[in-house]
Amino acid sequence: MGWAVLGAAWPGLAASAAVVGHQRLIRHEARGSDRLDFGEDAAASPSDWDGPGVWSVGLLEDVDSAGGGLSANATETVGAPLECNEFVHATRVAQTQQCPASCPFFAESGDKLKPCVYACVTATECGSFSANVETTATIPDTQKRYCRACSVLACTECAPGKDWCEQCMAGHYAQEGKCYHQVWIATKILGGVFVLTALYLIVWYIDLWCRPVVNREGMRRGLVVRSLSKLRQPKIADAEGSEARPLYPLSTNLLRELTTGGAGIILHFRFHVFWMAWAVFGLALWAAISASANPEIFKLGVQEVGTPLQLCRVMAWGAELQGDTMHVVLFFGLFLYLGTTCGTVIFAVMQQNKYVELDDKATMKDFAAVLTRVPEVEGGERVEQELKQAVEAASGLRVVGVSVAWGPPH
Repeated sequence: MGWAVLGAAWPGLAASAAVVGHQRLIRHEARGSDRLDFGEDAAASPSDWDGPGVWSVGLLEDVDSAGGGLSANATETVGAPLECNEFVHATRVAQTQQCPASCPFFAESGDKLKPCVYACVTATECGSFSANVETTATIPDTQKRYCRACSVLACTECAPGKDWCEQCMAGHYAQEGKCYHQVWIATKILGGVFVLTALYLIVWYIDLWCRPVVNREGMRRGLVVRSLSKLRQPKIADAEGSEARPLYPLSTNLLRELTTGGAGIILHFRFHVFWMAWAVFGLALWAAISASANPEIFKLGVQEVGTPLQLCRVMAWGAELQGDTMHVVLFFGLFLYLGTTCGTVIFAVMQQNKYVELDDKATMKDFAAVLTRVPEVEGGERVEQELKQAVEAASGLRVVGVSVAWGPPH
């Protein structure tokens, strides 16, 4: 069995159809522009569903790929009055169209080979096998006017006509019409262990605060070392004539201030700024290209639906829109890839030139000297103090400190 879509009466409309299998696309040329009737892979924009003119969709049975015969009721019109127990494709139903009052509920076909095919049924026919509708959708939703399954999570079999689960999925158990995971007990135990561990850590931390200080000198030296390890500004004389080295303010420009940590800090933050700027540029470029090509792209994935029928319409519209705008995605992806590659190479050269520029200025390594061919000594000796005194005696300069590169024993 096949399905086909045919075009019908529109003034000046030239229609062509080709039946090439199950729910294929049929395009119409209307007044110089391509329009699309609904099929499995595409649909017109939601704004076109209730537009002017007559859109026609043929929902045909017994049509094979070789061009078999058509049924008598071959051509149907989008938005045409719906009949009870008559199956139609979701895209044939207008956006605001409802079923007749005598059968007010949309029910999906029970045939899995015919997705997005619905019929208007009564409340008692929801889930009815005799009506050839989905047997799990047994609840008539009076607000959204469609037959749905029960809203119990992890449920495989619901009580007919109500949100009450009779059989849950594997790994779950039923209780009062709801399904609960069997590891829920283990989850409670783990939660209890977590709470007890958190309480223990809080009590331990409070106990540390309450203990008396027994190593005040060690704490003082530790705080001094911590303070000296911070990056500070050059010495500034205050009003009393004493010199101090205050911390750098939060407004310090780490892209230019060489004294805040050397060339490495500047190059590091230039790297971050480059990639943040490139990401913003890529986002702006995508927004500009999409807005100029088709603003409907911004609606992909954010359309709200309330029923499966509406979901079918939105999916068909989205598939058509994605196909029509694929060239936009390909162009943007190609440009972004080439731009990223070329931009990375150019930025690497800029970073190298910046490093050479910074290295010509006074940096921390200009105030350091590397001593080689130092004789091997044991770690128990005060090597740093001896080297400091030897360098000061030989150079006549004051040495601030010495750091020894220790190696493994031979």
